[in-house]
Amino acid sequence: NEMIELIPEREGSRKAQILVDLEVFENAEAIYFELAKAGNTDVLEDLASLYFNKASVFISLDDLTSALRMYDKVINIYDKLVFNENRTELASDLVNAYLDKGHTLQEKGDFQFALAVYDQTIKLLKWSNEREYSAENANGIAKAYMNKGVANFLLQNQQEAISFIDQAIEIWVRLVDQEGFLQAEQLLGLAYLSKVNSLKALGENALANETIDKALIIYETQVHQKDNKNMRHRLSMVYETKAAILGDIGEHQEAVLYYDKAIRIEENLFHQEGRSEFANELAVTYLNKANSLVILGEYESALSHYNKSMTTWERLIYQEGRSELEINVAFVYTLITRVHHEMGDYDSAIAYHDKAIEIGERLVNQQKKTEFRPFLAGAYQNKTLTLIQLKLHTDAISLLDKAIKIREQLVNDEGKVEFLGDLAVIKKKKADVLLSIGEVNQAKSVLEAVIPILESEIKRTDRGNLKNCLATAMEALNRIRDTQ
Repeated sequence: NEMIELIPEREGSRKAQILVDLEVFENAEAIYFELAKAGNTDVLEDLASLYFNKASVFISLDDLTSALRMYDKVINIYDKLVFNENRTELASDLVNAYLDKGHTLQEKGDFQFALAVYDQTIKLLKWSNEREYSAENANGIAKAYMNKGVANFLLQNQQEAISFIDQAIEIWVRLVDQEGFLQAEQLLGLAYLSKVNSLKALGENALANETIDKALIIYETQVHQKDNKNMRHRLSMVYETKAAILGDIGEHQEAVLYYDKAIRIEENLFHQEGRSEFANELAVTYLNKANSLVILGEYESALSHYNKSMTTWERLIYQEGRSELEINVAFVYTLITRVHHEMGDYDSAIAYHDKAIEIGERLVNQQKKTEFRPFLAGAYQNKTLTLIQLKLHTDAISLLDKAIKIREQLVNDEGKVEFLGDLAVIKKKKADVLLSIGEVNQAKSVLEAVIPILESEIKRTDRGNLKNCLATAMEALNRIRDTQ
């Protein structure tokens, strides 16, 4: 830690400063390493601290592989000091190194390796607790169980995730309620929030609703009774999650109330306190509230919140150069089109369809961001719904052909079979439009090609929307055959 204090302030970019800092660490490392090599074991603890700080520098540079190498060096040193030289007071430093290594492995996507590291952490902490119990060690065990839960959640092993999170919850409840270890209270709230994510993934909405209320009590107490302003953002996250659960169980009116609570916090952080890091989250909350308002039929209010979402993202794009958020604005445009479509304002719907398509075409065709091709295909397809209402069937077929071309490239040229079902749905829609303008033979040809694809995809994926599409496709084809 002393090494950080020796690094002077420098002018220039943050990355340039980090690179200079890294050079200072490397020079110091060489000195410490030579001293340790000469038998001066007193410097090992300082060397471990240096490696730990160096790992933080690598993480700042997004060089997770090098950071992991540093954590391994830290672990090797502390392991030697704790077990070979009986420096048991350093066990907590060894634990922190394991936890940080596990977290970095998770960030890198190496979840199985992360789980193995957390197991080592738990084993070490249990060994330490057997020698002398401490709330700090119990807290560390809970953290490791929690991290194992998160890793399993990311691996989509939801039952295992819940099992590990429950073990963390059990420890933290005991620490808070029986041992007065109040610093675990916020972690307990986070554990409830993490458990909710797994419950939602399993469709256990009733249990998720019960669990989020436990997190709600903790964070409302932190913010409103203990005046812990640092927990306001966490409380807004809990409100958003509660609102989403209520929406999933059809309680949209109540969901709107919780979105409003989240919005009040986020607006205060962003607008009053100027904390722009919360702007993106505020935009998402506006959007989610608007979605609930649409379901409630409150279209004007929904449009107002979609516009708030859009203008918040546009501010980030044009004032802070966050060009990666352009696709978010395009997505909002598609949601606005649906509202205008429901209101029967087809001219406004067309205008917003065109705005979404313009962004999609620019991103895909000019900027070559091919990852947005599915969005562009969907934007073409969405516009056809409005064109059909306006009886502009030829224009609708033209756009469906554009959407089909994109999906065919994804499926046939790139082997992305996950888009095969969507491709079949678009072709079925084209057959419907062809039938509506009397092009029976063309429609028949499309349906005969689409039905085997739908049957195959249903066997592969069991997607409900494909089953409905297949039923109407077969019905349409049978009607054609009956009249010929």
